[in-house]
Amino acid sequence: MENEEGHEVSGHLGPSNSTIDDKGRIALGEDRAQFLKGGHVLVRGDLGCLEIYPIEAWKARVSEVDKCPERIRGKQIYRTLVIGTADRTVKMDEDGRLVVPMALREKCRLPRPTKEKDSKESRDIVFITTGVCIQVWSKEEHLKFEDDPYGYDQKRALDIQRAYDEMSPFLDKEAITK
Repeated sequence: MENEEGHEVSGHLGPSNSTIDDKGRIALGEDRAQFLKGGHVLVRGDLGCLEIYPIEAWKARVSEVDKCPERIRGKQIYRTLVIGTADRTVKMDEDGRLVVPMALREKCRLPRPTKEKDSKESRDIVFITTGVCIQVWSKEEHLKFEDDPYGYDQKRALDIQRAYDEMSPFLDKEAITK
């Protein structure tokens, strides 16, 4: 299945659940594993969750930001808060599980490793396939976001919105929001 830009997206749109283990491995399911067979980028997205982009969609997004002059502070902030978190080394283990680097797990508030085998800490995650990317949330963070989407991680959201506003005179507004 392709989105309107022609980038391949998972045929499984909407939410679904999985778990993450102590090594940062996530069982994706066959359709999402197929989605990751091409080049992809892991990034802390605008909402603060982990986002998985097809490489071409990510390159288009970065290219659009690059149109903005370097002196614009919003560009510098956006590069630091979002683009600077990108990891192109999407790794799958031999069982087809996605391996999320520890730094991104922490930034995206995904469940952390625990030493105790009987830990009650939730390992549950939620996938949201948006048609542009796959979002990966801890179940708890996704519930917080759903409860108050505009209030969730409000400082980061306001900083990113301000960065967009400062860059907007230089951008193709449709391209940057895709």
